[in-house]
Amino acid sequence: MTILKRGCLAVLTFAILMALLPGMAMTVSAQELAASEDTSMNTPIPEEVYYTGEELVARTRESYQGAKKVSGFWGFYGRCSTLVNSTIVALGINNDYHSCDGKDVYDLYKNMTRTNTGYDVICYGAEAYGLEAALNTVSENGTRNVYNLVVGWQGGRTGASSTYGHTCFIQGIVDGMVYFCESYGLEIADEFYAEGAPVVCTIAEFAEYYNKWAYFEGLIHFDYPDVVAPRMTQMETSLISGNGFTLHFEASDNVGIADIYAKVWRYGETEADAVTVPVTMVGEKAWIRVNTADFADYDGKYYVNCYAVDAKGNASVIGMAEDGLSLYEAEEAAGVYRVKRNSAGVYNAPYIRVNETNTREAAINRGVDVTVAGSIVNADGELWYLLADGGWVHSDALRPVYTWADVWGYVLDFLNSMISG
Repeated sequence: MTILKRGCLAVLTFAILMALLPGMAMTVSAQELAASEDTSMNTPIPEEVYYTGEELVARTRESYQGAKKVSGFWGFYGRCSTLVNSTIVALGINNDYHSCDGKDVYDLYKNMTRTNTGYDVICYGAEAYGLEAALNTVSENGTRNVYNLVVGWQGGRTGASSTYGHTCFIQGIVDGMVYFCESYGLEIADEFYAEGAPVVCTIAEFAEYYNKWAYFEGLIHFDYPDVVAPRMTQMETSLISGNGFTLHFEASDNVGIADIYAKVWRYGETEADAVTVPVTMVGEKAWIRVNTADFADYDGKYYVNCYAVDAKGNASVIGMAEDGLSLYEAEEAAGVYRVKRNSAGVYNAPYIRVNETNTREAAINRGVDVTVAGSIVNADGELWYLLADGGWVHSDALRPVYTWADVWGYVLDFLNSMISG
């Protein structure tokens, strides 16, 4: 009985306020509106989010009940903006409850860049998109799963919508299907759904239904803020005697890498003395080329840190700053090699294909001698040679060229091992 009285009192209080303040929008704290009751489904924003269609159906039901608790209403017929704004509070997308007409909801949120709980606000306005185009854009034609969308219509062709407009909260678009509920009963794609019941339809069906009677104003996407730093694998080295060295690794990020660079410094220095060296990326594969000429032909120990920053400002670092690396350990990698077959490929990366793109840029024929500066075992476990004048050749296309001095050295090494053995 106490709960019933409390609910009736909330409804009565809200009705009085709306009668006293016609046409005016108000902003109150969700905590003030709900008093001491827990009215939301607030949880910390997860780093990565994924809902299945089945989970979105359940979430639609839960958030509809949460919206009832936030607003104090038992139903939302004729109160589309109340349902949407209460849902936004119930889901913890924004902690402030706003009262306004349906036609004002899009304008209310489009002026935000981020909600007070940390969700990024991304807008798709009617000046650039139609309804279906906006939904296809945000979901990348249904191939990207997105959640927490609000659609605003400036007005409609029928009833109250012509005066007050309309708004609707979409729980998500998963595998090209739209999951939402309405403030009234509706028939869409030849199926009837009661108020608050989870509706599932295609993007085209959603757009077709609303375009019949409402004038699209814009789409809001409350995007989960990205807190995931770029992923970087440990650097592997190809040490090149005399000329420098190459480092390779992989880097990727869920929203894209905006900047990537390396800091290189010599033994006896600190990172404050470092030289910034560019990083070359092809797909997720990255290379750093450090030339000794840029360090006064220094042939001692080098230290390297590589930094990657994504489009949201999250940063990662990997490096060899603790142990460093020394050039003189790599003398075995360099030398003269002979091409073993005709039309051996020269590639711009130590991979035949990167992101389905052929990296071959030239060819050399059998019998030609080439100078190899160093080598790399790529992520596929294949050995590649870096030519001194640029380009990569697969190891199965080259063989070392031995001089008589090399042969005599091997003989002496063999005899010494036999004697010592």
